[in-house]
Amino acid sequence: MKNLAARILFGLGFMLVSAHAIAADFNYTWAQLTYDDVDNNFSGLADIDADGFSFSGAFEVTPDIYLKARYSTWDADFGIDLDYWEFGGGFHTPIQNQTDLVVEAGVGEVELSSSLASVDVDTWSVSAGVRHQIGNEVELGATIGIVDYDDDDTETFFGLNALYNFQKNLAGVFEYRTDDNVDVLSLGLRLYF
Repeated sequence: MKNLAARILFGLGFMLVSAHAIAADFNYTWAQLTYDDVDNNFSGLADIDADGFSFSGAFEVTPDIYLKARYSTWDADFGIDLDYWEFGGGFHTPIQNQTDLVVEAGVGEVELSSSLASVDVDTWSVSAGVRHQIGNEVELGATIGIVDYDDDDTETFFGLNALYNFQKNLAGVFEYRTDDNVDVLSLGLRLYF
């Protein structure tokens, strides 16, 4: 599965270099708050459900490059708390009318803590995906990538999202991301700047 993900990411990266299209009017500077429902399955040993909130944002530093950050705090079964942070960046370019190709990379850390112990897991990830605008109100997106947990367990992940623009600067957000260990369903609001 790692080889398939690497081939897909390489192919999408090649498209970056050869893309010639009309740009969509996407905004890459925003702040977002979501409520998250999390299902963790640790190598089939235990299912641990969690829920909580994520705060994330992005800031466009050039017409094609942006920085991104996320902090999540979740309460889980069995008195376990999960905290996750990630910093990274991305590159975007149009690939056809109203569609951008987006490539991202990031590093982060997951902390699992309870009254008995605390465990920190370092992560890094790389992904490629698309954003597609449908009219003025609706945006759809899809992502494929790889995430590595402590240089020990590399997983392929898939993500889907949808945004509905209530106003020019305010959108409702639906996101779903899944890999072999974690499924996250998120609902929230995004404020554009």
